[in-house]
This record gives sequence, C-alpha cells and structure tokens, in this order.
Amino acid sequence: MTTAVTVTTEPVTTTQPVTTTEPDGYLLGDFNLDGTVDANDASELLSFYAQLSTGGIAEVTELQYLVGDINRDELIDSGDATLILQYYAYVSTGGSLISNEYFADYIRDSEK
Repeated sequence: MTTAVTVTTEPVTTTQPVTTTEPDGYLLGDFNLDGTVDANDASELLSFYAQLSTGGIAEVTELQYLVGDINRDELIDSGDATLILQYYAYVSTGGSLISNEYFADYIRDSEK
C-alpha cells in the first residue's frame, strides 16, 4: 500500500480565537459554593490556607479558586478571607451590592 504525502514549504498559520469565560452564576467569595457569601466562606478559606501553610495537602476546584482569589494575586490566603469578611460586614449592615460588584469596585480602587 502506498500513501501519498504532500509537503509544502509555505508557512501555514492558523489562528484560533482565545476566549476566556467565567462560569455563569458564581459569586466572588462564595468559597463553599452554597450561593451565599458569609463568614462560613472566610472560615473554610482560612482552613484551606492553614492546611497549605503548614505543608499539608489542600485541594480546591477551579471554581473555588476563581471565587476564592478575590484580590487576583494568584493566591488563596488570609487577604482573601479578610475581603470576604469585609463584604459580609457590608451586607450585614444594609449593603446592597452583590459580591461580584462589591469586589470589582474594590479591585478597581486598589489598582489606582
């Protein structure tokens, strides 16, 4: 059996559009993925961080990483837990922004 192969010397470029999409319906700070951003999320995030910090093995899903790294420093740590608690205090005292809007404002302000 003979197979014909065509060889070209011209470069071939293919460009695929790269799209990054975030899943619908997630809430920044909702680390335990229960649909609410509250002190329980901060507590679970701190437990994760403590386990990692002491050399333990801790795993999170991609979604947990997305919602847990609020300040977008590529770490899930006490800084993120602090932001969750700040948001929880905000909504507990009558704040009306959803966490995604609240944290977007925070991130925008911190980049100035």
